[in-house]
Amino acid sequence: MDEFIDLDTIFINLETTDKKALLEKLGTTLCDKGYVNEAYTQAVILREEKFPTGLNVQGKVKVAIPHADSGLVNRPQIVFASLKEPIYFNSMENSEEQIGVQLVFMLAVKDPDKHVAVLQKLMEMFGDKEVLNQLVSCSSKEEAKAILNEKIN
Repeated sequence: MDEFIDLDTIFINLETTDKKALLEKLGTTLCDKGYVNEAYTQAVILREEKFPTGLNVQGKVKVAIPHADSGLVNRPQIVFASLKEPIYFNSMENSEEQIGVQLVFMLAVKDPDKHVAVLQKLMEMFGDKEVLNQLVSCSSKEEAKAILNEKIN
């Protein structure tokens, strides 16, 4: 699954003001690189309102996996961002619960079968507190890409 992770879609210690600004930044990156069409970013924001993607995984590092319909994807890609300060996402399990997320994986997957496979790999990784701590502590894009390649591929 190497094609899902490029250095130009990795952000380390990203500073942002709120969830919407974060989703716009990540979605715009995908659009500017041609991975998704122009409607993708807005679709992610709208989907997040109805079907939140914050995950209250074990340990102190929390994650979110925002995404939109595969019909808006041109080429598969994952945008990874470690955040300088947590941003609050609503919980996937309980939409009333707010989760301070430090790691965001914005998914752009064209093939529904691959989407399921990518989600399974990510969920396995989210169960490993050590890996999440490594990702939140990364100091370079290359370091994050190496960890992600090892765990997702």
